[in-house]
Amino acid sequence: MKLNIEQFITSYFRYWDIKQFENRWSEEDEWAIDLLDYNLVRNSPEEAWPLILELVKAAQHKRHLSIIAAGSLEELINNHGASVIERIETEVRRNPRFAWTMLCVWPGKKDKGVYTRVKIIQEKYKKHDIELDA
Repeated sequence: MKLNIEQFITSYFRYWDIKQFENRWSEEDEWAIDLLDYNLVRNSPEEAWPLILELVKAAQHKRHLSIIAAGSLEELINNHGASVIERIETEVRRNPRFAWTMLCVWPGKKDKGVYTRVKIIQEKYKKHDIELDA
């Protein structure tokens, strides 16, 4: 089954918006969270990575970027950091939205090398800002 990326993006952000603003779960959109966070991020980082980039690209608010950072991206880094850190460093250099998103990641200390590299990114871009609604 081929993933409809637009439907995925809509469901992902709607799920978190409903949770934040209506203080309830969106059962109809939960599939997007399950797919990315509980399936791909944990088991298929190569498939999770392009979806995370699509979410960053589609985000219309900084709160959406912070949700991606504190959830999917943080888990990807903490579970597969050694295999994704180089592409993260590359993406940060070319993508201002992604650089800002990385500021909201709290890296785990399981892999000290990855932790250090994430902290270097955050130090370098700590004054970086982007034009989006808060």
